[in-house]
Amino acid sequence: ISLSSQDSETYCIQLLDNTGVIFSDLDETLIPSKTIISPDMAVEISRLLAKKQIVVITGGLFQTIKKNLLDWLPPGTNFSNLTFLPILGNEIWLYNSISWEYELFSEKKEAVMGMEDIQILEDAIEKAINNFWHPDHLFGDMIEKRWSRSVLSISVSYFGQTVPKKYEHLKKEWDISRSKRTGLIELIKSYIPPHMLEVYDFQIGGSTSIDIIKKWFDKSTGIKHYLSSDIHPGIDKKDMVAIGDSCDINGNDYPMSKVVSNLIHVLSPDDTYQLFSKI
Repeated sequence: ISLSSQDSETYCIQLLDNTGVIFSDLDETLIPSKTIISPDMAVEISRLLAKKQIVVITGGLFQTIKKNLLDWLPPGTNFSNLTFLPILGNEIWLYNSISWEYELFSEKKEAVMGMEDIQILEDAIEKAINNFWHPDHLFGDMIEKRWSRSVLSISVSYFGQTVPKKYEHLKKEWDISRSKRTGLIELIKSYIPPHMLEVYDFQIGGSTSIDIIKKWFDKSTGIKHYLSSDIHPGIDKKDMVAIGDSCDINGNDYPMSKVVSNLIHVLSPDDTYQLFSKI
């Protein structure tokens, strides 16, 4: 559901108001990509947690969630209503009244990236970037391997993983239409053996990122993992709403629609804030 009209915005507010559980993407939904949450959004999330469960699902690591979101929530926040699903839900992080602890999803062999595949993918990414166009500014590593016990995904961030705030405009302006990343994905695929293309999925996320994962391992897998646990038993699919910025069929938030009845498409954290503030 996109926020394309006043009617659709009203409908989305109604959905969020009536639901007990909100599944949310992180980058470009709750926070600017790989950046600290705004003070206003932190207060708004804290307010919502007094009455609703919020489950944040992301391809990134818990340490990144903590640095960019969790550490900025105000004192008195009801953390018992907040759950984090990093690495696409391979881990479930919960608050136990004293500290945060996690449950590890039993990694299936089919989800793990082998070292030979990782090398082929990294070589293909490097060749594609060199034949695409190389960024004038690069901040930190462009490629991030995301681990739990094994490598489960690779994230490619065009300007690097640690873009300073003063250069945020580069990220926001670079690929608004997502056509550049679509082209880059096709170029990466051209350097990968056909048998690997049958196994790996390439998804667009955030403002400059591409996520590479095994085809069956996505945000729907993480949400199913969460629902199959006994954390919050008896949640009805009809009582769940998901929200994300990458909701087209190639986006990394689209898989949530396989599990959750209603997926709200926002364009930025500002959109999310406007919705949350009206609940």
